[in-house]
Amino acid sequence: MEKDNTLSMISLVLSVFFWVPLLNIPLAVGAMLAGMKALSKISGHPDEYGGKPLAIAGIALGALTLLFTLYGFIFSR
Repeated sequence: MEKDNTLSMISLVLSVFFWVPLLNIPLAVGAMLAGMKALSKISGHPDEYGGKPLAIAGIALGALTLLFTLYGFIFSR
């Protein structure tokens, strides 16, 4: 049986599009949510779901995007 890593891939793909202006905050939040959902499924059913490194990378990139964007908004004034 092949492991499903769809949510992990979605998380990573959403986090890679951090450079899109005006959409980087929703994409970062979506990447983090998809990554957390993927990690939840992976920990609950490790024999059915895979892609833990992809989910972690998606969460990390989404969080960095969110932090840098908010930092830019706060300190640009």
